[in-house]
Amino acid sequence: IVRHYHLEDVLGHDDISPGRKVDPGEAFPMSTFQSLVAGREADDAGDIYKTTTALNIRKGPGTEYEKFTNVSPLPKGTRLLVLEKNGVWRKVDVLDIVNDEMDIIGWVQSRYIA
Repeated sequence: IVRHYHLEDVLGHDDISPGRKVDPGEAFPMSTFQSLVAGREADDAGDIYKTTTALNIRKGPGTEYEKFTNVSPLPKGTRLLVLEKNGVWRKVDVLDIVNDEMDIIGWVQSRYIA
């Protein structure tokens, strides 16, 4: 499909019409999907980090945002793909399975990843 239609990238409705459309949503691993569609390994999509300590993952970039209680804290050594930066906060796609959960996307404090 990519070659036939000469696709350069894949976007979600939330990229095309933010505020009006919300799919595919935060739980969908869009960066991994985009990499695979483009024929790249998932690791090529962005910067890969690991947690340096047990680390809370939040629904937004700040301590005022709720933690994901089913997976927080992420264990030390959890692999993360950085999707976005906002000050000292990083929006990440968790590459490992945590507490039987996968495709986790949320925000972590950059001081605790390397």
